[in-house]
Amino acid sequence: GHVQILKVFQKQYGADVEVVNASGEVLVYPAPDRQCAELCEQIAQEGAAVTLSLVKGVRDGKVKIKAVHRYVDPTVAENADIDAEIAARDEAPF
Repeated sequence: GHVQILKVFQKQYGADVEVVNASGEVLVYPAPDRQCAELCEQIAQEGAAVTLSLVKGVRDGKVKIKAVHRYVDPTVAENADIDAEIAARDEAPF
């Protein structure tokens, strides 16, 4: 499933990222590096849905964010492909 990033709490290294899932459950995951934290901050401002790749830390055993991906609804992507195909046919010479 996908989640929405609610808040990003910046830390010296990385951040804590607060998300809400489809069932309304609020969870907090650490983002271990500055680049990931900044991306999470940007996405939170956009209000976009995302999917998270999570890993368990080797040393501390905590679940952390490894990667963040903007969620693309498959039906929307499929509709965009169909729209592009129709537009291409409309532009084609007879």
